[in-house]
Amino acid sequence: MKKIIVLILVSFAFFGCGEELEFNTPSFQANKDGNLWEASSYLATVDANGVITVTGTDGLETVTLVAFPQDSFVCTSNDNSVFASEQGNCFDVYTNTNYSFATLTDINNTLWSTNNVPDQSVQIYTGDGEINIREANLETGLISGKFHFTAFNTSGLSSININEGFFYNVPFTTGDTVTYFTCVDAQEATAAALVAFNNVSTLDAAAYELACNNYTSALQVQMDLCGDPNGDIQEILDQLNANNCQITCDQAVDNSQVGLNAYVAANMSNYVEMCNNYTQYLTLQIQFCGDTDGSIQATIDSLDCNDDDADGVPNVFEDLNNDGDYTNDDTDGDLNPDYLDEDDDDDLVTTATELVFDVNGNPIDTDGDGIPDYLDEDDDGDGILTINETGDTDSDGIPDYLDSDDDGDGILTIFESPDLDSNGDPSDAIDTDGDMIPNYLDSDDDGDSILTIFENPDPNADGIPNDAQNFDGDTLPDYLDDDDDNDGLLTINENPDPNGDGNPDDAANTDGDSAPDYLDAT
Repeated sequence: MKKIIVLILVSFAFFGCGEELEFNTPSFQANKDGNLWEASSYLATVDANGVITVTGTDGLETVTLVAFPQDSFVCTSNDNSVFASEQGNCFDVYTNTNYSFATLTDINNTLWSTNNVPDQSVQIYTGDGEINIREANLETGLISGKFHFTAFNTSGLSSININEGFFYNVPFTTGDTVTYFTCVDAQEATAAALVAFNNVSTLDAAAYELACNNYTSALQVQMDLCGDPNGDIQEILDQLNANNCQITCDQAVDNSQVGLNAYVAANMSNYVEMCNNYTQYLTLQIQFCGDTDGSIQATIDSLDCNDDDADGVPNVFEDLNNDGDYTNDDTDGDLNPDYLDEDDDDDLVTTATELVFDVNGNPIDTDGDGIPDYLDEDDDGDGILTINETGDTDSDGIPDYLDSDDDGDGILTIFESPDLDSNGDPSDAIDTDGDMIPNYLDSDDDGDSILTIFENPDPNADGIPNDAQNFDGDTLPDYLDDDDDNDGLLTINENPDPNGDGNPDDAANTDGDSAPDYLDAT
């Protein structure tokens, strides 16, 4: 605030250097429509933005002069008043040219303002006016100047004329910041409303109507505060009001076509949204165009945008045989049709959980067998039914029912004999070391304390152990052999992993040759 006051003092410092004004008492008066008007009380303030407000009242009527620093220019009086030949700061109060303005509130509380635009039947051009501040000094606390203006009422049909106005030694102090909505503000608000209106899509009729109404309101305010001498604003308003800010029938038809195209191209992930959008566009088409033969309503009635069991699969995608009858599609045979079944494949994992979409919006098929997971009894294709796979054995973040290598040993589960009778139940799974953990869940299949993954079970890394290392050349690959070098000593008894981390990189090597004891038959 102190900085602004300093600027004002500098700006008006030269006003106090001229010859003395000829008034000997404070005063605020003017000629109002040919009659003397004189204020009985008056005050002037400057706010934090440098806006000067001078107010005078006779107890019945009030004159207010508002001068924005943006409008200030140095001027010299050229009349025969006491201000003749003195420099000062002038502020135009022309509507549509500035921020500054002047008002008079009369005995009937009618506001006459330079911001009000004259009706063109009365006057084509806006009235003129000027505030001329001759001296302003916050140190002495006094301000002096003169003014004249023509102001109109809100209808623009009537005006008052204030001339030969002056204020002399009016008390001048700092005051609160007042936010005035000016012509410039109105123009900026209109520009912002126009941007919003241009950016709104006719596909959203409600948003279009709102943006249009906001733009219309902004134009009306601009016309009130700035005038419309060429009729350009009124022409725009007439165009907008012609359709009451509603989209046209042609636009509604175009929207329906856009909705139809999106509906036809919809996939499972966005079908409900696209179907509902299409329904909405058709409904608006009826609203704005009518539906004389009922064909549009018939199209709406034929659409099913629902997902009755809320599993993420729209009803129309649960009609697997495409016969239009949802009731005869029952994937798991539980007598509960898929469109009403929360677990379509009855694997105890809900459809909503198993329904994950790829980048194209199609449901994920983990094992690539052509059956999406939410309809697949064996999601990862490892031979074990999903219902029989719980947990995440190897803690790799992939649950066993989606993990092709449940124990993370490098051998695909399906190649670890998880289900000998192929019924999807792993109760008969092979358990080589007899530790009650079937091989497909056992990180050390032969129980020799060396993790399977470190026994080179799949050199070519294709998940198939047909190339697994078999050091001693017997019938068992090392990862299933409890005596890898066939020396009669069990591998576990040859100290293959002293630090117990399952990795034989620290295995005992008694004779110091190239082979650790558990692989050294001599």
